[in-house]
Amino acid sequence: MTPTRTRWRRPSLLSTLPFLLLIVLFLSAARWQWQRAEVKEQRIAQFRAAVQAEHPRPLSAALDAPRPSVAELVRIEGDLDRDRLILLDNRMRDGQYGVDVYALLHAHTGRSVLLGLGWVAADRSRRTAPVIPPLPMLVSGLALLTQPPASGMRMGAASGMPGSVSDNLQFPLLLSRIDIAGLRTALDLPGLPDRIAVLEADAGSGFVRSWQLPGLSADRHRGYALQWLSFAIGTMVFYILWHRPRKDSRP
Repeated sequence: MTPTRTRWRRPSLLSTLPFLLLIVLFLSAARWQWQRAEVKEQRIAQFRAAVQAEHPRPLSAALDAPRPSVAELVRIEGDLDRDRLILLDNRMRDGQYGVDVYALLHAHTGRSVLLGLGWVAADRSRRTAPVIPPLPMLVSGLALLTQPPASGMRMGAASGMPGSVSDNLQFPLLLSRIDIAGLRTALDLPGLPDRIAVLEADAGSGFVRSWQLPGLSADRHRGYALQWLSFAIGTMVFYILWHRPRKDSRP
């Protein structure tokens, strides 16, 4: 009987290089996601501090000051333009389709800003217009001054037809993206700030409102980091198994 011997398959550079590249790629992705988690935690801390500010500034003073890193709590008071509503399309809440409603607020200090009124449910097929709760003429209270929400790239009029914000202006204006530069031209407001104000929650308003920092949570980023790390470990295990000792019956 010919004895069997166990020998390693000597890995070649050609078979090793793809594994090394994959491992480096997976580890880099894991490190990037972990760093994003740390940055998100810092932004969350700044956001909470802004929301809990004890002495919010008036809107005009906040607009004239340097922009904060995340958001700023402000006091607002002014007239609401109820005739030119803007609807941000495809905003999901708890699995339900709806729109975010915006209107121009003309502050008594002479400044105007796009004001987020909140979310309402809508018909996804757009066969019926969303029901907008009654709007007051005068608005006063607290709002969060922040960046416009990021979403799609195209805009459309209320009929759903694609085009720029200046085409077929029919209000309520249904948009897939809040483009401040386009709104300045369409609404003839060259001084419209590139930030928006979002009203605080009010159960009696008829709108659903919440102040939240957009984007993934820090835990989600860490989960993705661990996922990429598991890919790197799996690749290393596969490489070892691929070159594991084999029984050889040759003399």
